[in-house]
Amino acid sequence: MLLIHPPSGVWAIVHAQAADMVRALLDDCESGALDGQGASDRSSLFEPLRNCGLIQEHSPSGGCLGGCSGSNGQLNTLILKLVGYCDLACRYCYDYRAVTYSRRMSDEVARQAIVDSLARSGPILKILFHGGEPLLAIDQIRSLVPFALEAARDAGREVQFSVQTNGRHFSRETVDFLLENRFTIGVSLDGPAELNDRHRVDHSGRGHFAEIEAALRSNPRLLAKVGVLTTVTRTNAASLLETARYMRNLGIRVWDTTLFDAHGRAEGAEDRFAPATDVVIQSYLALFDAVEAGEFDQMAVHPVLRYVRNVLSTERRSMCLRDGCGAARDLVSIGADGAIQSCDCIADPALLLGRMDRMGIGEALDGPIADTIRGRSTSTLSPCRECDWRSLCGGTCLARSGLQRTDEVECQISLTLFPEIFRRLATSDRLERYTQLFP
Repeated sequence: MLLIHPPSGVWAIVHAQAADMVRALLDDCESGALDGQGASDRSSLFEPLRNCGLIQEHSPSGGCLGGCSGSNGQLNTLILKLVGYCDLACRYCYDYRAVTYSRRMSDEVARQAIVDSLARSGPILKILFHGGEPLLAIDQIRSLVPFALEAARDAGREVQFSVQTNGRHFSRETVDFLLENRFTIGVSLDGPAELNDRHRVDHSGRGHFAEIEAALRSNPRLLAKVGVLTTVTRTNAASLLETARYMRNLGIRVWDTTLFDAHGRAEGAEDRFAPATDVVIQSYLALFDAVEAGEFDQMAVHPVLRYVRNVLSTERRSMCLRDGCGAARDLVSIGADGAIQSCDCIADPALLLGRMDRMGIGEALDGPIADTIRGRSTSTLSPCRECDWRSLCGGTCLARSGLQRTDEVECQISLTLFPEIFRRLATSDRLERYTQLFP
């Protein structure tokens, strides 16, 4: 039997025959019968439930038993979209904007964004170079890295760098630079060639999976540092386990997925690209089965880890799976045209925070639009406010749903996966041991 406190996500699993003891304990808590009792007078369930956080002898500050918001109000991630253009023209690209496609971020804007973000950050600021294709601006990245390191030292902070690339620009000089500066390197691939090259194509309609795979295989140092991000579309939704196995056999150590987002080039084309929800769920469950069977002990499968970590800890490491997401809180994104966004996935122009030529990041984050975004909560969203899983799910992605709605696809995934994770944890410690492999 699962006991859960929905506002915080704190939980315990007890034997079903303890149901009467639980009900009696709840009645005693509510009536005040436990007040002043010594340990010897309490139910045998009292200590185990107190140890896991389901019982507190004093009301918690703010009414939260765990790390409900997942944030202490300090920035930890700055996304710099250095260029609007790309030498691929993926048919579903969420980031394509005709008005910014030819733009490149100025050095002045990039440097000011770094300085502003360091002033608002915690001890570590992660800088993600994005695009378009950011490695088309490798010369700019080369100049911004030493600038950021010096600015961080002056601010008493640390910076860490990452880049999300299409994988076509791994020259020896570029790879050496990325590795020397300890970049986290993300490559976007949607599966083996027959899946990847359906939609991830260049401007002439040609796929480049073979070229990207050859670049990775030819450089073991690079391969050891690369993580792959797969966009889940109608084309590959039923083949996620096949894709995960392919990436594992390639030597990839970190693999993640993101659901198709109907913005950019695919706006209005949901019928062509959006995967069926039940197909996505079955593919995710197949990944859980394979993880429990030990198939991926050498590769971090984040579609599994993301959900299981939310169950096993109140830390809420995924800023997209918590009540109060990372938008305008942990995260800020600067477009190639200097637009200040709370998250690079949010396309609604009404939620634009400002522009770098008119204000700094600090002013944008202190403004009313940022306050509104940060105020989105499962306590006011329907049907979240009545849902037992609301703290674990976070009310689905704001970028996919909007301020006052939830996304039906993400909601159905969470309503299936979270109960399934608890069922598995009740009978095996395999998922818990898997998360310990990737702290």
